[in-house]
Amino acid sequence: MATRKKRSATEQRDSTARPCPVEAARTPGTGAPVRFVPERQLGSGGLCEVYSAKDLLRLEHDDGLPQVALKRLLPRYEQNPVARRLLAREFFIARHISHPGVVRVFDLHEERGRLCLSMEMLTGRTLYSLLERHPAGMGPSALPLARRLLGTLAMLHGLGIAHGDIKPANLSLENEDRLVLFDFNTAEVSDRPGQVSSRISQSLRTNLGLSACSLLHASPERLEGHPPSFADDVFAACCTIAELLEGRHPFARRTALEARDARMPPPRLSMGKTPEGKMLLRGLSFDPALRPTARELEEAFRPSGFAVRCFSALYTSLIAKES
Repeated sequence: MATRKKRSATEQRDSTARPCPVEAARTPGTGAPVRFVPERQLGSGGLCEVYSAKDLLRLEHDDGLPQVALKRLLPRYEQNPVARRLLAREFFIARHISHPGVVRVFDLHEERGRLCLSMEMLTGRTLYSLLERHPAGMGPSALPLARRLLGTLAMLHGLGIAHGDIKPANLSLENEDRLVLFDFNTAEVSDRPGQVSSRISQSLRTNLGLSACSLLHASPERLEGHPPSFADDVFAACCTIAELLEGRHPFARRTALEARDARMPPPRLSMGKTPEGKMLLRGLSFDPALRPTARELEEAFRPSGFAVRCFSALYTSLIAKES
């Protein structure tokens, strides 16, 4: 009997030695359990803010990496049904994407009365910060990044998804070799660009008075109010790639509308005479009908093409020297 009592005391001691983190953390004044503990702000936009956060449920089950990124509505929008619908829609789109070039989205939550979504914690640096470190551009060393971006874009378009806001600040370089596209707040899904789902989502953002894209990287048609499309993604991606290569905005930091209305000539690129450069210039056309598809761009930037041309040029120069 004494042994039984002693075991019971031991079991009781063990059960109270380590309280469940989820039960221990509760929303003040409500007693409702809290799963995420925000640590520091990573960014803020017109609709949402993003924090690094500790997932107490992961911590409870001894996950060695309990940190996640938590995207939640700004306080002024936390009870706004339109804003809640937009954030939920972003989750419903992103959760179907499984690709190393796209941020992993985990789940949709209600936390402290605010809708939020949890996703993987990116620890690398954005291409925006990379550009700050290379003011003269990265030259040929940017080509692997361009290939990864175009491969991800071709995959998304193959799924019928237009991202709608491709820019250096929405791309993170992880472990020096993984380029990750994030922020699917403006993404659209349809069988063909410009269908009903795009118009509904555009209407939701208009009702909130939110800017739905980056002014410096969006295509002319996007700036004129058209919904996201594959052609717009191509324009924004080519604008981003040109910046990485050259270290400067292809239209001298003018918007596409300003550049078009000013009749600016096509940007001068150091690789403009190569097949890749010519395809890049097509992607920067103000006319969406003239732009290549993401798949065509990806094929043009394949490394095999560069290798063949480099070998051909070397072989030609050697023959010329011998003769």
